[in-house]
Amino acid sequence: MDRKKAPPVPTEAPDQAFETAKGVQVRAWKLSEKEGALRVYVHSEARQATDEQILQTKCHQFEAALEHLHEGLPVPRRLKNFSKVERKVGRLQEKYRSVAHLYEVKVKQKEGTHLAELVTLRVRASHQKRTQTTGGYVLGTSHTTWSAEKVARTYWRLTEIEATFRVMKSDLGLRPIYHSKDKRIEGHLFIAVLAYHVSHLIRIKLKANHIHESWDSLRFRLN
Repeated sequence: MDRKKAPPVPTEAPDQAFETAKGVQVRAWKLSEKEGALRVYVHSEARQATDEQILQTKCHQFEAALEHLHEGLPVPRRLKNFSKVERKVGRLQEKYRSVAHLYEVKVKQKEGTHLAELVTLRVRASHQKRTQTTGGYVLGTSHTTWSAEKVARTYWRLTEIEATFRVMKSDLGLRPIYHSKDKRIEGHLFIAVLAYHVSHLIRIKLKANHIHESWDSLRFRLN
């Protein structure tokens, strides 16, 4: 099973609609089934809200940085050399590369000088297309007989497993291992796995009471 960049949210009615354990509304569409692979589009309301907030924040920061650069052109001791302004724009585009492609930025040189006169910013049509894909992602699997909901829930379980290994390797001290003798290494691994069982049991008890936070969030609260 793999995950790919999402196209715009489908306009037709979803094949399935269901809720996550946290009560988040999810819609799923079967996109295609060919060459022994099934592709499913999954859209989450909560993820859309998060994606849109992140996109809006980064766009605002990029626009503000370019506006600051433009306003500083006539100000003494501010950057105004044409080539340097262009390099500055390039560095900003690299810093905000996740949203920079949504804009067309131009630096106009003052005629007969080596100074920059204007820094202009224009929103591309792709900006609107980008906002239409927020909250969605495409999952691919070789299990072509599965329902869209089963594909989505299996993917979520895989992310939970990956999160488990991250917790074991960081918070629970699975790595690094400083021992050299086999028995001590086995003891180290056993204690780490045992610690995870304890943390997992705590999360199960909390989920039964509608608390679905990650172990990292719980540890932060307890500290």
